[in-house]
Amino acid sequence: PLFGTNAEAVRLFAEANDGHFLDYDTAGAVASGVVLYKVMQSYISQDFKAMTLAEKRRELKYGVGQMNDETMWGLIRFNRNNQNAGRDTAAWQVLPDANHEPQQLCVLPSDAAEVELTIPFPTWGAR
Repeated sequence: PLFGTNAEAVRLFAEANDGHFLDYDTAGAVASGVVLYKVMQSYISQDFKAMTLAEKRRELKYGVGQMNDETMWGLIRFNRNNQNAGRDTAAWQVLPDANHEPQQLCVLPSDAAEVELTIPFPTWGAR
């Protein structure tokens, strides 16, 4: 991964952002940037700057299609339908913590889960 480990990415983010936590949405944005960076670094020809806009789009589309790299989200690899087929999907639940504050937590797959899946799901009023 570009940042070494997920823990290192979280540390670097907090260091650069007054101690704020790297949340799910921001991590997704970081992963998108990492994909573009890796595509530009590994799959784009040297004369990218000289290409027309249409050629740049074609080159980027091709590069993303060739992507097969490890990121903080796991393996990124796209299938012929441009869907990320490199990893299993994750499931999240909004669950209250000890202070009854809602927290978005990963519940599946089990090897990545932060907490066990809660069934039945808490009511929206309880979250």
